[in-house]
Amino acid sequence: MKVDKEELLKNCIYNNYVLFTQKYPNKTKKDAINQTAFALSRLLFTHEFDGFSRGDRTRTPLIEAFKNSDEYIDIILSDFIKKFINSDQLVSNKQMPLYNAMIATSDKYGEDYVKSALKNVIGSSKDYTWFSRYYRGNTSINYRYELMKSLSPEAISDIIADTIAKSIVMEKESEIEKTCQNINNSISQKYSDKIKNFQVNPVALNMCKHDIEEGIQQSFTHIDYNEGNLYASMDLGNHRKNQEDSVIILTHPQNKDFKMLVVADGAGGSEHGEEASHLIVSNIMHWFEQLDSKYFYNQNLEDFQYQFNQAIKNINHSLFNKYHGNSYSTFIGAIVGEKNTIISNVGDSRAYKYVNGELQQLTEDDSGSYTLFKSGEIERKDDIRFHKYSSAIFRAMGFKPDVTISSQTISNKDYDTLLLFSDGVTDCLSDDQIKAITRYTSPADLAKSLVQAAKETLSVARPGLDPKDFYSHIKPGKDNATAAVYDNSSLRKDLKNPIKQLKKSIFGKRTDDDSR
Repeated sequence: MKVDKEELLKNCIYNNYVLFTQKYPNKTKKDAINQTAFALSRLLFTHEFDGFSRGDRTRTPLIEAFKNSDEYIDIILSDFIKKFINSDQLVSNKQMPLYNAMIATSDKYGEDYVKSALKNVIGSSKDYTWFSRYYRGNTSINYRYELMKSLSPEAISDIIADTIAKSIVMEKESEIEKTCQNINNSISQKYSDKIKNFQVNPVALNMCKHDIEEGIQQSFTHIDYNEGNLYASMDLGNHRKNQEDSVIILTHPQNKDFKMLVVADGAGGSEHGEEASHLIVSNIMHWFEQLDSKYFYNQNLEDFQYQFNQAIKNINHSLFNKYHGNSYSTFIGAIVGEKNTIISNVGDSRAYKYVNGELQQLTEDDSGSYTLFKSGEIERKDDIRFHKYSSAIFRAMGFKPDVTISSQTISNKDYDTLLLFSDGVTDCLSDDQIKAITRYTSPADLAKSLVQAAKETLSVARPGLDPKDFYSHIKPGKDNATAAVYDNSSLRKDLKNPIKQLKKSIFGKRTDDDSR
């Protein structure tokens, strides 16, 4: 399929603006436009995409689409010339010399000549000579000289970038507003007797879901996500060339009381581990979203757990049929309901719960080293990660036509925080380190703090371990690292205040204590 490069460039510029507003919600619209203009200016003046700096989400598609800088410069300059010359707004004193030179040159030679003139200035030659003299009556004005005296190539690229950033943001916001209004009108007409003042929120976007659907999640060196009180973070690590982890955090579209977290770690020993993990996460996401909202209430817990595990088995079967057992991945997933949480796992990706300052591992690794720990041959749990066969798992999705799933349910009352990890985190951090970071980090920052710690922490084995069987240390960031976190603490606040709960049960309404 042929890429519409002009539309791609505009979308990337607008995405850069949107992502800045999401990352820095306290910043103004002007700040976001200025940041976008800065990214554009770097692109024009240095031919570097690094200014598009929110992960690789905006940078990567531009790099792949525009191998030749002339292509994106032509698109930007063409749009700039039209908008700048035809603008009804008065230009600033800083812009005036450029405006006058463009008008003069345009009158004489046309748009293509102006484009070439601008390219010569902001390009490597820094050559102003294409802006020629302009005669008005008997007066000769050397706009070339006026331009060189007042504006550097960098300043001209800033003016171009600022104009383009503003115009594209306004254009895209207008498109979104029109689309939302059409949706509002359609829904209002259909449900006019049932819904009043219905509005679509154009900003409510789950970027984690978006990146999975677009197939771009694994192109990022590092990415952080949030979806309400769900958080996730992924990092390539220090020693891997490919990202083989995948993650999804999701609230059911029709029932906000139900949420899902999944981490899949594509096995490095298989041919296409990254494809296996992506397929797993994508398919379980679609299964969850397509469940009727009433389903959650009509089914009992045991049946719902069965359906979740059956979906996992169906995905495993599809994965095996596609890759014939040559591509496989671990799976750790949780569905959080109103009162209970279902947790299912295959492989050595783990689930933990944190409550009242204590951390507890909920799952067991499907690995030989974990089996040795359970039998007592490995003395301490932290020794598992140093064992030379710790990464050798005997169960994974896609490895065989059928898969055995370990599954459990826990009450939502029994934890403050639920944490899911690929082994890139749990190999590099001990349980005590995870507990300490969890204790002193806000839930919103916890996933990325744990992933960053895994990337930076050198782990050293305790003295006395046999060097034939155990490594002496683990390098920081030895593998792809992924964490997904569900913050349940706000829902458990009332449990920590039994007097408040008693008042509520007696009076059935808000008490004075509730307002504090």
